[in-house]
Amino acid sequence: MPFSADNLRSLLEHAVGNALECSYCVGFSGGADSTALLAAMAELKGTSPRLALRALHVDHRLQPESADWAKRALRIAADFRVACEVEPLTLVRGSGESVEAAARAARYALFARNLGKDEILLTAHHIDDQLETVLLQLARGAGVAGLAAMPVCAPLGAGRHLRPLLGVTHASLVEYLRERGVDWFEDPMNADPRFDRSFLRARILPALRERWPAVAANVSRSARHMAGAQVLLERLAERDWGRARDGGRLDLAALAGLERERTLNVLRYWIRRQGRPLPSADNLQHLLEMMTHAADDAQPRVSWQGADVRRYRGRLYLAESHDLPEVRGGEWNWAGGARYELGPGLGSLRLVTAHGPAALGRDRLPAALEVRGGSAGIAIRPAPQARRRTLRNLFQEHGVVPWARSRVPLLYAGRELVAVGDLWSEAKYQPQAEEPAVRIEWQGAPDLY
Repeated sequence: MPFSADNLRSLLEHAVGNALECSYCVGFSGGADSTALLAAMAELKGTSPRLALRALHVDHRLQPESADWAKRALRIAADFRVACEVEPLTLVRGSGESVEAAARAARYALFARNLGKDEILLTAHHIDDQLETVLLQLARGAGVAGLAAMPVCAPLGAGRHLRPLLGVTHASLVEYLRERGVDWFEDPMNADPRFDRSFLRARILPALRERWPAVAANVSRSARHMAGAQVLLERLAERDWGRARDGGRLDLAALAGLERERTLNVLRYWIRRQGRPLPSADNLQHLLEMMTHAADDAQPRVSWQGADVRRYRGRLYLAESHDLPEVRGGEWNWAGGARYELGPGLGSLRLVTAHGPAALGRDRLPAALEVRGGSAGIAIRPAPQARRRTLRNLFQEHGVVPWARSRVPLLYAGRELVAVGDLWSEAKYQPQAEEPAVRIEWQGAPDLY
């Protein structure tokens, strides 16, 4: 079907309803596809003053000519009377990560930061891109979620990401531009067979189309079937996770008895919900073994790029990393209301006026306390009638996770222990009933339980 502005309006209305009254940001590379999208959006803007439109060009700086391309993108957008911004990008590649993957992740992170509330990012992904995505996911051994490929609409930052052209061919977009005499340019990386998508376009897709002319439409339909199946898997996982959740943790006892595939499904859901990248099939299998075969007193761990899972007392804990820095020791002049920074990922301390658990008699404290880390062999008397207890025993009794115990800050007055973070205070320093009291407020603390 030929592409046109009217065609685009129908696609937008199907996806977002009041399409001509929304705010849009077009991800604009300057290539044929995004130029056609921007041109058609500019046509719609001319017919609807309530439609807000801008463009955003990402300069990946992977080619010496990228600054010139950015200038050309600005000129093309200006011809359409659309405001366009250029955002430079510096790629940071993870271990084993391809340039393509790093660029894609960085680009969408930038888009997410840049979107205004309820603004819609439009990208010009079309049916041929969807075919490439499914083939790449197949080559990587992806599951249902991967084979569902690119969704039409998904949340992004403060707004949404919409791909309205997933049913449109690249050829129809090029035809639309040629009919209007609109120029565009292409990044030569798009034709470099060293990159996976370029290899597919140059070597694989021509043969597939020769044999099966409707392959793009058929594969796109399969992707929609997979997307429907993924919705059902998500609903099942949400129900299982609802039974097994313990804050951000997973209670393994609540998952006992589930068949393997259902357990893997809820693991994937939990990891995605925490905003962490999904593990490889091998690491997912290691997670399953951690859940089912590790001894009760073991503390197994599975890590991959951007995620770290540990087990303790029948629960799984997930973070970007559980390796915390040492507590930054030093003198804390708390009397003037100063906050004490413990170090990256460890938060900060301040004293606030309050009675209650772990309270301290304000007048019993020196004007400066010393902050230290470490807990081995240290003891405290947590209540006037209590016996002295080692921190090791208190941590175990209260279920403080082992990997965070040595990162709980210890406060000293000279050689005497005054308090253990915001958990316990030494009986000698606790206030009497009418005595002015303060307590430690530990903001930004790592998860201890």
